[in-house]
Amino acid sequence: MFKLLLIKEFQRLKEIETNQYNLEWNVKRILTKTNYQIHIDAIKNHIIPIKSYSNDKEWLVYAEEADLLNVALF
Repeated sequence: MFKLLLIKEFQRLKEIETNQYNLEWNVKRILTKTNYQIHIDAIKNHIIPIKSYSNDKEWLVYAEEADLLNVALF
């Protein structure tokens, strides 16, 4: 009986731990998703006109700036 209770308690604690980790991950994912449009607009309005990249290299600007903003945010 004790062994069964111990196993069930361990499973319950692991489930709580997993749910907390998933919640933290979901919050970060949602923040990144909602900030995406802000990132894109800022890059479009402030960085691309200054550097005047060709259309085939424009995606590099978006990727570099998005990486930089995500590092600063998280």
